[in-house]
Formats: sequence, structure tokens, C-alpha cells
Amino acid sequence: MIPDDSGQAKETKDTERPAQDSQQTLSLNTAQAGQQLGVDSRTVRRYITEGLRSAGGVIVRLEARQVLTNRGPEWQIYQTDLEQFKQERDRSATEGDKATQITRPAEQSQALTLSVQVLAAELERRGAALAEAQATIERASPRSWTPCWTC
Repeated sequence: MIPDDSGQAKETKDTERPAQDSQQTLSLNTAQAGQQLGVDSRTVRRYITEGLRSAGGVIVRLEARQVLTNRGPEWQIYQTDLEQFKQERDRSATEGDKATQITRPAEQSQALTLSVQVLAAELERRGAALAEAQATIERASPRSWTPCWTC
């Protein structure tokens, strides 16, 4: 299915596939594909143009075709291509790790903990500096000034 002029999906024949796959298939735009992948349509366009790198260093791209519509060029993504990309993306996310044990080594956890502590201290320091600046501004503001009409 591809969106028509009103943005609604419509069925289309897949003419770019081999004869055995030439049955009618569902096609999506980037927003619809993004909903299924749980990402924004801009991320879908990036998956199409740049792909993503798996842990093994292989670039995995989302198969799509650019079609011309009344609104200009749009990406058309077949449901089967989206499902295949989703499997590859999920596989590359856990590549090299046991599915039951995706954990960080102890030194990575310690480094992350230290980084969080440093960031928290810096945020606290900046918060105190902002509070001090606000107090200075309030002391210097003219709203506590009252005119003297008898002077």
C-alpha cells in the first residue's frame, strides 16, 4: 500500500520483485515504517540512506524506493523489507552477546557510575551558582525602591 493524495494507504502491485513475489504487497511511507520500528520518520530516512552499523562492522540498510507523488518524492518501503530490516537491526543490537546475559563488565559499570557522580556534582555546583546569581539580581532590582514625594 502507498499513500494516495489524501495521505491514506492504497494497495499497489509490486512490479520490481521477481515473478514469484509479484503478488500484491503492503508498502509504507516513512511515518508508517517509523511507527512499526518505534522511531521517528527522520530516523527511517537515515536507515534508508546511511543504514546502521552492526557489531561486526557490516552496514545494514532499509530497502526502499523513492516514488514521485503530488506532494513530491517520498520513500516507499515494502512491509517484507521492513520486517527483514527489523530482524537485522535486532540481531545486530545483541550481536556477540548471549541473549540471556547482556551486561557490562565491572570496570565499565564503575566508569559509568563515576561519570554520573561527576555530572551530578557539576549540576549541583551550577545550580548553586544560578541561585546566587538570582539572589543578586533580586537584591539589585528596583522594585524595592519607593519614590520620595516629600523630598
